[in-house]
Amino acid sequence: MLQPAAFRDSGARRLLLASAGASVVAASLGVTVRGPRPLIEDMTLCAGITLSRRKQRGPPMITSSRQKTRGRTIRAGRHGALIAFALSMALLSAATVRGSTGAVALPPVLATLPVGKGPVAVAVDPVVHRAYVANYGANTVSVLDTRRNTVLATIPVGNSPDAVAVDPVAHRAFVANSQDNTVSVFDTRRNTVLAIIPVNRRPFAVAVDPVAHRAYVANAVDNTLSVLDTRRTTHLATIRVGAFPTAVAVDPAAHRAYVTNFDDNTLSVLDTRRNIVLVTLPVGRAPQGMAIDPTIHRAFIANYGANTLSVLDTRRL
Repeated sequence: MLQPAAFRDSGARRLLLASAGASVVAASLGVTVRGPRPLIEDMTLCAGITLSRRKQRGPPMITSSRQKTRGRTIRAGRHGALIAFALSMALLSAATVRGSTGAVALPPVLATLPVGKGPVAVAVDPVVHRAYVANYGANTVSVLDTRRNTVLATIPVGNSPDAVAVDPVAHRAFVANSQDNTVSVFDTRRNTVLAIIPVNRRPFAVAVDPVAHRAYVANAVDNTLSVLDTRRTTHLATIRVGAFPTAVAVDPAAHRAYVTNFDDNTLSVLDTRRNIVLVTLPVGRAPQGMAIDPTIHRAFIANYGANTLSVLDTRRL
C-alpha cells in the first residue's frame, strides 16, 4: 500500500494500517469509519444505529439514532464480533501512536475532582450514577455525580473512614470508621446519615451482598467479621476469622464470603447463610487485596509480602 510522506513515522504507519484494516472490515458491514480524533469519531451502522465517541473521548458506545436517551446500549446483531474487531483495531492503533508531540493515550483523564483530605477508598452505585469517596483524614465521604463529574455533597462520618461499600438495592452506603470502631450508614438518595453501628476493633474493610441485604465488616485488630443487616441497619453476628483480616469480598450467588488474613497468610471462606467459617486456606505471605469473579468461579488474592497473586477455584472450596 502506498504511504504518503506524512505517514513515514512508524507510529503513524501503525495508525494508517490499523485504521485501513478497520475500514475494510467496517466497509463489509456497511459501516463508515471517520477519523482521526484521535481515530474514530463515529461509526454509522445499518438500521439507524450509531457507534459514537463523545467530545470527552471516553470509550465508544453503541446507541440508536432513533432514541434520544443518551448512552442507551444497543446490541450490534450478528455482526457484533466483526464490529468489535474493527473497533478494537482502531482503538489499539490510536493507543500506540507515537509522534513528535509524544504518546496518544486512550482513554484520557476526564476530570480531577477535589474531595476531602486523605481519600483512601471509593465505591460506585451504577444504578444512580454516584461515587462515594472515603476521606480518611477529614472524617467525611464525598458524593460525586459520575455522569457530570461533579461533587454533590460531603457527608460527615466517623473517625478515620477506611472503607466504603454500597447496597444499591437498599439505597444504603456503609463506611468503616477504623479509629472509633463503628460503621456509618447513610441513605444514598438523601445523603443523610441513618445510623452508626458499633462493631469490633479496627474495622478495616467492608463488602455488601445486595441480594441477601448483608454487609460484612473485617475487624482487623480482634480477628473478627461483623455481619450487618443493610435494610434494618442492625448488627446480626460476629464471626471469628484469621489473624488481622484486611479485605473481604462476597459472592452472592454462591452464598460465600472471603476474608484475607494478613498476619497468618490465610483465606477464610464463609457460608453467608449460616454465618460460619467453612474452611481456612493457606495463600501467599501477607495477603491483602482480593477480588472475586463469580462468572468463572475464581478468587484472586494479592499477597503483599510475597509479590504474588493466588488464584483459587471457588467451586471447590
